[in-house]
Amino acid sequence: MRQAQKLNIERKCRQQTSRFAKTAKRERKGVIKNRFRSLKIIALGILGFSNFTTTLAAEGQTKMFTLTGYYSPLPNQDFYVTGNYESEKRLNGEGIRGADGTAVFPGMIAAPASYPFGTKVCLPNFGCGAIHDRGGAIVTKGNRDLARHDRLDLWMGYGEEGLLRALQLGVQHVEGKLYAPNSPVAVKVNFSSITPIGRIIDLPERVVFDENLYLGSAKTEAIKELQKQLTTLGYFDGPISGIFGNQTKQAVLDFQIDTFILNKKDDYGAGSFGPTTREKLADTLYKKLVQKKISEKWAEFHFDENFQKGKRSADVLKLQEDLIHKEIKK
Repeated sequence: MRQAQKLNIERKCRQQTSRFAKTAKRERKGVIKNRFRSLKIIALGILGFSNFTTTLAAEGQTKMFTLTGYYSPLPNQDFYVTGNYESEKRLNGEGIRGADGTAVFPGMIAAPASYPFGTKVCLPNFGCGAIHDRGGAIVTKGNRDLARHDRLDLWMGYGEEGLLRALQLGVQHVEGKLYAPNSPVAVKVNFSSITPIGRIIDLPERVVFDENLYLGSAKTEAIKELQKQLTTLGYFDGPISGIFGNQTKQAVLDFQIDTFILNKKDDYGAGSFGPTTREKLADTLYKKLVQKKISEKWAEFHFDENFQKGKRSADVLKLQEDLIHKEIKK
């Protein structure tokens, strides 16, 4: 009896082992089949991408683009879009590197995320550049009801030269040619010519101060003009009376200190409106008026505010959107 039970148990164990072996074999076949299918899909994808990039590299793809420009500010520029260097750096994302970490260079382009980094673009009157930057405001056609075509933002250089090139570019709708990142197309752009600022904006007239003025000067229209201009710059908040009193003297002194004409309030000429101060005030007012014209011009064709380092966010320069909206309505 015991022998029969033992044989029966051994037979059941062999059957169970056989079933496990068959199941494992089927599972291994399924895994291998699925892996083969996955590898086949990957291989086809790689082959398709390779064929695409090869075709793009060899022939290029013709396409329409909406173009705008940006630049990298430098300290001590005479003019900035925002009025000063620190805010300009924030506006342009420090102007140091693109979204992929590449240092800015002539030919750097910001493009929508659908364009791979390294893609090359050749554009009329610009040359051939490469895409290394992004931004929420750098959009494809129709996105945000903004771009007539896919939008590219071109890096236009450093300092005032870069600013002038960006102003000169404005917003344009042009036909360009796309090439794959591995294409032999050389990155080379034309930065040789800069349009004088007087051909980009209407330059204002300079304010002229002909008279030396000081505490106790006779009431004149020249003092009224001085008080008016000091008010424009935020130094004077009294009545435009034409009387050179202590309040006007203090305003002139504050201006002299701020512009390094004097070092301290008891220096010779403190509070007097003489030749050096007259010239400096005229120059300061002129730059302020030109700055205002530049900001107005920039606001015609640029986009949202606040570049972030390494990323061209949706808040980049309030500029390009406005003019593009105007262009769309034409």
